[in-house]
Amino acid sequence: MTERGGILTIAFGIAALALAAWAAGHGRAIATTPVTPIQADLPGVLVPHATPAPIGTNGFWIAGWVGPPPALRDAAAWRAHAAAGLDVSMGPLEDRYRRADNLARLAFLDSLRAADGDSTVPFVFVRDDSLHPDEATRPGWERRVEAIVRAYAGSRSLAGYFLADEPRLADSAGWAPTARLLRRLDPAHPAYVNFLPIRQEDAARPEARAGWSNAIARTLATGRLGLFTFDAYPFPVGGGERPHFLATLRAAADLSRSGAIPFGVVLQWTGHGQLRSATRAEALYQATQALVHGAAGITWFTWWTPNPAEEPWRWRDGAIAYDGTRTARADTLAAVNRRVRAIAAARGPGPMRAVHVGGGLPHGLDPSFEVGSRLPPEAPVTRVIGGPATLGWTLSTHSASAPTKCVLANRDRANARAFTVTMRDGTTRSFTIPPGDAVVF
Repeated sequence: MTERGGILTIAFGIAALALAAWAAGHGRAIATTPVTPIQADLPGVLVPHATPAPIGTNGFWIAGWVGPPPALRDAAAWRAHAAAGLDVSMGPLEDRYRRADNLARLAFLDSLRAADGDSTVPFVFVRDDSLHPDEATRPGWERRVEAIVRAYAGSRSLAGYFLADEPRLADSAGWAPTARLLRRLDPAHPAYVNFLPIRQEDAARPEARAGWSNAIARTLATGRLGLFTFDAYPFPVGGGERPHFLATLRAAADLSRSGAIPFGVVLQWTGHGQLRSATRAEALYQATQALVHGAAGITWFTWWTPNPAEEPWRWRDGAIAYDGTRTARADTLAAVNRRVRAIAAARGPGPMRAVHVGGGLPHGLDPSFEVGSRLPPEAPVTRVIGGPATLGWTLSTHSASAPTKCVLANRDRANARAFTVTMRDGTTRSFTIPPGDAVVF
């Protein structure tokens, strides 16, 4: 996953917990499209007693892309990953997808988990060199998927199966049957598919955004994916903010609400190519925008710095240097994650609706994203003084007495801003929010 963008599907342990929370607030689901039947003589669930990994605090997960190298058996490196607030590792540095490497890594983490408990050891996704993005087009694919599940499903440290990275949506026939079979054989651990976001040039085009949403909805249904994420890195080297981050957030949140499918966001951290290294305020801004739109989790790209000599990416400023040295940015990211978890815990799970107020939207974004003083009638807030900001509120249809939580995120990444909000009952509340931060009320 590079500057091109993408999506990640976190462990079904997360999906099961988050989907239950989302389903409580929804009354419908995306319709499943017709699919080719899977070979009838395959077994059912291969590991019937496997339980979903208890990933995420208060139902919210935080992952790191690029973990310790495959051969590294260093308990301190993995504990540092978890201590930084990262529940999940999305694959190791310079992964070669070898099953022997994957099994050795899982066995090592299982031994740590047995000694330390879940809170100090991340869960990991595995990418197996016999599971390809077009696997369903290759003879014998079903038996290979069965073998993969038999090899990995018993590990306590398994998060899920890395299936496809940025596939064309038109090519889902190559991997969707594989995702469905993985779910059938091992419902506790999901297939991971990494999708592209809305293109930058489409951020102001409603028909293009709708096309992305419709294509993602069909693909989620065809593959029976239980959770989805995307990435749309907003900060180029030259400064400013690319518009497709907020555009894709809006589309993903709408899709999540309408389809009762939780979503997450992969966020920019390590500099690479034409993308700059995110500052603390820029990282917090991305995370709070994910939270205010109702995301069930986030993933930082990357934790460990890939090879700085690799062209054209020229990786720089990860939390862990390429040689394994811990950098000051690891402490920065850990502090951001502590703040994000606090906001997520106060917000709670469930779908949200978000609107932008107070101006300051990035150039190239659809102007209709700014509502100004025209807050929707269903919003629990009638007026927001101050800005730029994003206001979100939880939605729930399962209980009329469930309290509505509001999240107000400061979109100014350079300055603290003062805000006054008027609630629908006429009361007012005032806040001063640090750069990129958010409050819950």
